[in-house]
Amino acid sequence: MREMRTQKRKLLGIWGLCLLLLMSSCGSKELQFHVTKPAQLPVENIKNLSIDSFEDQLGVSILLPKGAQSEPGQFSANARAADLLRAQVVADLSTSGQYRLLNTTGADQGYSGVIPEAGETGIIRARVRYFERIQEGNDPIFYVLTVKNNNMPLEKRLLVEGLKLLVVRSAERSGKGFKVPIPYVEELVAMEVDFDFIRQSDGSKIIPTQTFRQYFWKKWGGDPEKSIFPLPVVSVFRSMLKQELGMLGELEGMSRRLQQQIQDPQEFIALGLHLKQNPQVPLLPLDLKNKMASRIAREYVKRISRYHEIAKLEIASGDAIGANLIRGNAYNAAINRLEGLSKPLSSEDGYNLGLAYEASGEFIQASKIYRQALDRDAGNTQLKQAIRRVKR
Repeated sequence: MREMRTQKRKLLGIWGLCLLLLMSSCGSKELQFHVTKPAQLPVENIKNLSIDSFEDQLGVSILLPKGAQSEPGQFSANARAADLLRAQVVADLSTSGQYRLLNTTGADQGYSGVIPEAGETGIIRARVRYFERIQEGNDPIFYVLTVKNNNMPLEKRLLVEGLKLLVVRSAERSGKGFKVPIPYVEELVAMEVDFDFIRQSDGSKIIPTQTFRQYFWKKWGGDPEKSIFPLPVVSVFRSMLKQELGMLGELEGMSRRLQQQIQDPQEFIALGLHLKQNPQVPLLPLDLKNKMASRIAREYVKRISRYHEIAKLEIASGDAIGANLIRGNAYNAAINRLEGLSKPLSSEDGYNLGLAYEASGEFIQASKIYRQALDRDAGNTQLKQAIRRVKR
């Protein structure tokens, strides 16, 4: 019996995962592919990077977002995070592949081999301010004990529920009932970083000083309406928290994890995709620090170096076969199909043809196709966005 139940669970799991794959892949009107984008700020004549000192500025106040009023000095740096941030910056720069990284360990050991040209070498320095406070305690929560009878007729049950609500509110106003201490964990973290990017030869700034800030607040358990922090700060921080994934995003994430598990089980485990983070479990201090450092490092590296991201581009209506070939990642077949259509191409087919070239990495040809289609449909905003996207 136990083996039959186990097999039944496995079959149900396989059917459910297959359903997720079908839901995430079938009928999609978007094309997803990895694109490489240039640095957001102009960085000229720099081929080498030296990651210099990252300094912790303990005791220095952190600027809070607008509307989060607090007493002066209440949110001053009280923890070290410079080494972790430095490691995150090095990791992100190494994946971009744009620069030759010279000093990644922080040890002043000089250079081996050919000495890099000082005029082509940039130095990154940072001043880091990190505040964290994690409070554990108990909030007294008021409870009123009521009895529920599900065997009563529906009309009487609704009447009793209404009367019960009045009784509970009356008991709360009069202080009757009983209070239970409910444990809680409340965490507030703020991180502020100033980055300097200077040229080694003369010490001049390659780009202006870049400042980044990240904030986090959450309370697990206890009374959600109470906080040890000022209410303006809590309200602003709470409004800044956004849902990272909606329902569709969760399904897509589950589908990607399943595909990774099937294609490469060892990498699936190495990436930690088999682990689950329960949102009801408080984050550890190191988890919070790593989350803040990785976000700031990722945003800074985008400013000074090329970076990779997944682009979601909508596939236009038009020739159904060509659109389906693009949707199935058969870009060369889609190009042959669309170029074989009668000329001139419609704006939709022209856009899809350019999209197939873009997905194949042929940006010059994609730009040419997009412009030809725009000449025939001058008011097409989709084509205008595509031209800006492939501009190099």
